[in-house]
Amino acid sequence: MPEYAHFEVEIKVDDKVLQEYAINVNDEAKTVTCWVPSETGKAFAVWWKNFNPVTDTIGQVYLDGTKAGKKGLHKGQRRKVKKSYLRISETMVRPFVFSTLTLTDDDAHLDTPLNDLGEIKLAISRCTVKPNSGKALVHRAGFGDQYTRSYDGVVNYNKFEVLATFIFKYRPLDFLQANGIVPKPLPLEPKAQTRGKKRKRSVSRSETLEIPDGPSDEEDAQRLKALQAEIQQIEARRAKRPKLIPEVKTEQKPIIIDGVIDLT
Repeated sequence: MPEYAHFEVEIKVDDKVLQEYAINVNDEAKTVTCWVPSETGKAFAVWWKNFNPVTDTIGQVYLDGTKAGKKGLHKGQRRKVKKSYLRISETMVRPFVFSTLTLTDDDAHLDTPLNDLGEIKLAISRCTVKPNSGKALVHRAGFGDQYTRSYDGVVNYNKFEVLATFIFKYRPLDFLQANGIVPKPLPLEPKAQTRGKKRKRSVSRSETLEIPDGPSDEEDAQRLKALQAEIQQIEARRAKRPKLIPEVKTEQKPIIIDGVIDLT
């Protein structure tokens, strides 16, 4: 979150801090500028804290260049404070809500500062803060639907020099991504192929060879079991067959009668 001159500021939506992008610090102007994603219709709050509260300070909030309320921190207070609404009466307030930026030809809006449109600004100044039991009303157009909130009275202060200014430029997330302010999400990796589906193995630049995946280990085990059973059946059949005794041919010796050899 942006920090400057012992101050820390953040924008929250649904109690979650909005991620800041492209944070830029201008020491000469004592200004910090950044971008945050917005969602039309979402209520938000501006939170800030002084880490070195050696003096009283006052934070003035501006929405699109228009004052939208202030909040003071006494000397020695290290707690966080927030501003999330604009008071319109002693009992009614209207919350800060992101809205759509539109152009209009209505002359009633000619005094609206165009350079400040789409900005949430907090200007923190050194001051002297003094509680006052008096009452005052603030009449101004609201931002969200009004609701009831108790009234704590008016705080009078003498404002001196500005110590730090924080500017949050808000736009929809797709706008920030399209303009390179927020990185686009990485494409999802392709899912791994399941067993049994064909896969492609590169053979050359001009052709691919499709090689089906082999059978699984379970299929190999079943096949091996079937082959072993078949071998046992063949061996059993061979064991039952009678053994054949090979015929041995004897050589006939010649018979000699009266000096004559008979070879028949």
